[in-house]
Amino acid sequence: MPTSEFPREPNLEHLRNQAKVLRRRVLVGDSAARELVREFHPRLAGADVQALAAVTLADAQLVIARQYGFGSWPKLRRHVEVVTRYARSPHRAPTGGPVTTEGARAGEFLRLACLTYGGDNAARRERARELLAAHPDIATASIHTMAAVGDVTAAAALLADDPAQASAPGGPHDWEPLLYLAYSRLDSTAAGHSTLEVARLLLASGADPNAGYLWEGTYPFTALTGVLGEGEDAVNQPRHQFWLPLARMLLDAGGRIPTTARVCTTACSPPATTTCGCCSPTDWAAAPAAPGTPGSAPRCRPRPRCCRTSCCGRPSTISSPG
Repeated sequence: MPTSEFPREPNLEHLRNQAKVLRRRVLVGDSAARELVREFHPRLAGADVQALAAVTLADAQLVIARQYGFGSWPKLRRHVEVVTRYARSPHRAPTGGPVTTEGARAGEFLRLACLTYGGDNAARRERARELLAAHPDIATASIHTMAAVGDVTAAAALLADDPAQASAPGGPHDWEPLLYLAYSRLDSTAAGHSTLEVARLLLASGADPNAGYLWEGTYPFTALTGVLGEGEDAVNQPRHQFWLPLARMLLDAGGRIPTTARVCTTACSPPATTTCGCCSPTDWAAAPAAPGTPGSAPRCRPRPRCCRTSCCGRPSTISSPG
């Protein structure tokens, strides 16, 4: 029973309409639609014309769900809800536009300073450094720029006044501050700048060590993914300036890595530092302590190419907490 490829950017209303159209086609006697029902509906495998004439919308929804590899319509719906909530495409965010206001400069800086796993290169990071040098106020424009720069004094003052800022999404990618920090490659060594210390402040103020997003609605990218960097392009996607102590800090705070204590970072495009990318976005979001802690995961996808190569066999240099 081969399944169809699920849309990368699924729309629940569109899927509902697919089910409605399928039901209408079945009821008017469309042979292809009826064969689809017989193939994917577990109770209608050998259904005759009379049984198919009684197909309900719920039946059609089940067929659509199973056609895409889900066990039920509620599981498909939950998957779409999770993807809709966490999907981000930072690599699509354009750079080089007008930056005449403080907010525009801050947004441009974050787009340039952080890895996006699509078009990353040293020139982008250098442009971010030049922009910050020309406009030092960018460093304190928001908790997100404070995190990317590592401005310890500004972050400490803001979080002392409003700890909720530690988990506030924002900036051009609608990320939490810890993600901008983890994916930043500004690598500032200026006095008073330390992304490691700002990470400590964020976590102490309630930031989620498993903060993350779904790259194009598919691959789970967490703070740990950003810290470890690399993927298929280690030159343009280097590890974080403080990758080892920062990774350990995230783990100590409850960050997750596979139970085998191995991290897949080298052969995937994009990389996955959850369960080597083997699980669906819903599995990632449903895991304990994940953002929003949604309900039970519907399924686990087949392992991608990266998990059939050497990357999953390379022991990580960081240890599981405890």
